[in-house]
Amino acid sequence: MKFKGFLDVLDRCNDVNQARKEAGENFKNYGVYPQSINAYEGSWLFLARDDEKKSLVLYGKNSYYDDFEGFETGTCCKPVKICDLGNKNCEIIMKMFPFTRPSNHKGKKVTMGLGDRLGIASPGHIRLLKKLPVFPVLAQQSIRELNLTFRTYKDVLCAAAWAVFQEGYTSGYGADGDHLKTREEVEMALENGFTMITLDCSEHIDNTAAAYTQDEVDKKYEGFLNEEERQRLESRYMGKTIKLKCGTILNFSWQDFKRIVLVYLKAVKYTIDIYNKVIKNCGRDIDFEMSIDETLTSTSPAAHYFVASELLDGGVE
Repeated sequence: MKFKGFLDVLDRCNDVNQARKEAGENFKNYGVYPQSINAYEGSWLFLARDDEKKSLVLYGKNSYYDDFEGFETGTCCKPVKICDLGNKNCEIIMKMFPFTRPSNHKGKKVTMGLGDRLGIASPGHIRLLKKLPVFPVLAQQSIRELNLTFRTYKDVLCAAAWAVFQEGYTSGYGADGDHLKTREEVEMALENGFTMITLDCSEHIDNTAAAYTQDEVDKKYEGFLNEEERQRLESRYMGKTIKLKCGTILNFSWQDFKRIVLVYLKAVKYTIDIYNKVIKNCGRDIDFEMSIDETLTSTSPAAHYFVASELLDGGVE
């Protein structure tokens, strides 16, 4: 246990910065990740590597000391506990150090989904981005990927939190339940502490309508909407020319309008329903994204406008 030699260093250190400096200069000797060193209620906590395995080390007691799963070792002037990087210990770390918990993007203009599918790459991602004005989404996985990698959402989140703790990254990060399709999947991700939901609406998009002849579009459109909804949508879009602030002009011909409604309206309604019944009532701020990328045809600018406009009209923020 190389880190034991570092305990003497901590005994003579006056602050965290000094301890981190000495750990960084002597990583080969001690195996202590310098940015993971934190002080809490008179104790020290840090991550150390020995024989290709990382462990959490507690040096000195604090109010959470007995809650950690691990074993005590050695006869130092303070108690020493070595703990695994499991999910239970991670949950305690997130209570002690709020910067290790995921958050929403808080209005930052640039976000980047990094999708560490195996739970081992986030330290490198953090080192790359920590000096940039980018909000990283470190925990990001779909249900399909969870099944393929035999992981849980708690595993994904805790792997990201441990990476944040290791690198001493305090600028915030996101956790995305990626490409979720059902209300149950969305609720599961939120219950596990995820702060972003990407709703996959592919099963509610009518790809066949994109290939209809115009006669087929007209026939399918008849009876597709109730009278009130039809009047609202037609008065808002059909035959309209809309100029965006950027100068782009969108034309909603009656042919294009009907096709857009057939392809996308059910997906829009599903998204609004999930937002109002689950996201809005979550009790905390959630970043919410609608995915319409897994389609057989490209999404036109007019279709993008239609989807966004209807979402806003439906109260989705």
